[in-house]
Parts: sequence; structure tokens; C-alpha cells
Amino acid sequence: MKQLIILSSLILMLLPGAESAAQENTVKFTPLFDLRVRQEFLEGVLYFTPTPDRQWVRFRTRAGLKAASDHHAGTLRLTNEHRRFITPEPAEFDWDELIIDQAFYAWTPDEITTLTIGRQNIIWDDGFLVLEGHPLDGSRSIYMDGIRLKTSIRCEKLDVFAVHNKKYDPYVLAGDADRPLSDTDETGIGAKITFGNHRLAAIWKQDDDPDDVLPLLNTYTLDTRFSWGTKETTTYMLEAAIQYQNGIPETTPDSPTTEGFNIAMEGQIKGHLVGAMDADLGFFYYGENFRTPWGRWPKWSELYIYTLLADGGDGRVHVAAWENIAAPRFNLHYPISDSLKARWGLAYLLAPEPDWKARGLLMQTELKFDLFKGVDGHLLWEMLDPGDYNDLSGSSPVHFLRWQIAYKF
Repeated sequence: MKQLIILSSLILMLLPGAESAAQENTVKFTPLFDLRVRQEFLEGVLYFTPTPDRQWVRFRTRAGLKAASDHHAGTLRLTNEHRRFITPEPAEFDWDELIIDQAFYAWTPDEITTLTIGRQNIIWDDGFLVLEGHPLDGSRSIYMDGIRLKTSIRCEKLDVFAVHNKKYDPYVLAGDADRPLSDTDETGIGAKITFGNHRLAAIWKQDDDPDDVLPLLNTYTLDTRFSWGTKETTTYMLEAAIQYQNGIPETTPDSPTTEGFNIAMEGQIKGHLVGAMDADLGFFYYGENFRTPWGRWPKWSELYIYTLLADGGDGRVHVAAWENIAAPRFNLHYPISDSLKARWGLAYLLAPEPDWKARGLLMQTELKFDLFKGVDGHLLWEMLDPGDYNDLSGSSPVHFLRWQIAYKF
């Protein structure tokens, strides 16, 4: 509870004083609350365990308060997510952790400038390089601890941040404070400048393992993203990142480290197809050792993030580690009604090293729905017909199924 008192006090201290608020501004308090319930079925996906099938229900509750006055605002939000395992045999009920999910001060001196300090979410574009602050907690939260400035210089938009994310959360209010959130302590600086629809970005990140299992790693990433067209016609997007790495272990964590360059790319064309149907055609490519700075999340597949665990051996947890993987991909989008939208997708996954072996054919079907104000959800089914890159329960297709209902106050 000491950590909560400290962070709450810091946020309140950063708000305008009571006297000035009474004379010039009023403080507006906004309660924050949302509840997400999702059930997930994994059939044959966790092929490396004695019992390959898994099923659980996840309950995530978030509650907090935002206080705003004039150009200043403070936000504090707590989060808990616990799971009820169904298959294999149900485990003893556990409330899991209570964590501080958001705790930041925001200063907005004008319409084009925002400075945020504290625990916050940082997302760039579609999350190719920056979205997930700690990938090992299963989408419970995505926060980063740091400072961020967004502003404009002439006609160019500037987005700069500096973060330091600990492998173990130092501010757990209740529960397991020894749960790893990432493979290492992470320190990084990122800067992005946007020219119209195009942008240039640079990121430095250092991975320093407090448990001394992994060697010190520095990555320097330079990224460009180009976009053309309008939503009313056809849009085009191409993003390419080149990365210099210093500290990659050659084989196992205690083997000599090496340095060198790697690349990652994504591209997409999206437009109207026929009737009410839209379509997008694209690709993605990650080099053999490319380390996406903060892009380890289920961007391309909810199912396939678990199969990437088989690519381990270097001391890291490889869930959602998009490395040595590429695919052409295709999606159809169809609005069944104003409150019900469907998507069907297909991707052929490959491993560039060695020799572009097939990882498998991935099919996705998704329904997104709005029930009424504040309540929405989705139903997602993914199927993978494995290739010959690694063995997933023999040659049989594996499946991932999830339904979700979410309420936001």
C-alpha cells in the first residue's frame, strides 16, 4: 500500500493548487472503469506440453480516477486480471495481482503540445515497433514508465519519449511481485517525426537482465513509413526498419555475443472490393534476429504467438517474438450491420532462415459486435495448418478460439 500512497501523492501534487483552482479553474473528476471477460480455447497449440489443449476464462477489471484542470491532468488506474483454468484440471482459485496500470501527469499548454510523465501507454501507428511495454503478462496491461512529448514544429509532428521498464514491477500492490513482465530491464529513447502521411523514426533500446541470464544488448533502429491515398478510395502503406544490434548471443545465453544488422518490413494495400466489402492485401517480414523494440504483441495472430515459443533456446521467452518470420497476407472486411462486422483472413507463414521453410497456412475468422452503449465484444477463430519448419502435433491443424465481452463506463 505504500507504493499506492506515494504514486497518488505525486499525481495530486502535480495538479494545480486548491487556491488557484478555486480562483481560476475548476477541477473535473472523471471516474474510470472497464471490465473485460474473455474465454480462450487452445487446441494442440501448446504442442510442447504433455497435455496440448488449454482452456481458461480471463477476467480483467480496471478502475481509477482522472482529475483535470485547465492545462493539467492526473490519471490513476488500478488493474487486476485473474484466470479460471478449465482445461487441464482447474487450479485453485487465485485473485492474481493488483497493479498500478496508469499513473501519469499530463500537461497540455496548447492544442498541439502534450507532455506526459509517469506510467502510461505509448503506441506508434499500428504497433509495428512500439505498442507493448511488457509482453509476458498476457495483455493484462501494456504500460511503460517514462516521459513523452508530442508537439508540432511548423507542419511536422514530433513524438519523443524516454522510458525505463523494469523486468519485475516495483509497484505491485497485492500478489506476486516476482512475476517477470519482460525478459530484461529495458531502457530506451524513441523519436518520430511525421511529414504529412509519411514519417521517420529512430529508437535506441538497451536490454539489461537483472538476473544475469542474458547478455547486455543494445539495439539501434531506424524506421521509415510511407502512406498514400484516402479511405474513400485506396490506401497504400510501406514501412521498413533497419537495426544495428550489439550483444546478440550466437547460440545459448552464455555463448559469445555478436553484432550486426537486421531488417523488418511491412506493407499493405487497402480499398473497396465489391458491394459493401473491403479488402486488404499485404505482407510482413522480420529478419532472423530482428528485435522489435516494443512490438511483441499478437499483431499478426493470436494463435501463432504461442508456437513461437519453439524458437527459443537463447534464454528468452519467445512468446510473440516476431523474428525470422514472413508472410503474404489477405483480409476481407464486411459490415453485416451497423453493429456487426466480419473479417476473414489468410496468411502463408514462412521462416526466411533457413531456406524459406514453411511455417504453415493461417486462417482467421472474426466477428466484432456492439451490443449497446459501452458494451462490445468479438468472436475470433484461428486455424493453422502447420508447415515443415517445426512440428505442431504432427501434421494436424491446430486451433485457437476466443470470445470476449467488454464493458466501459
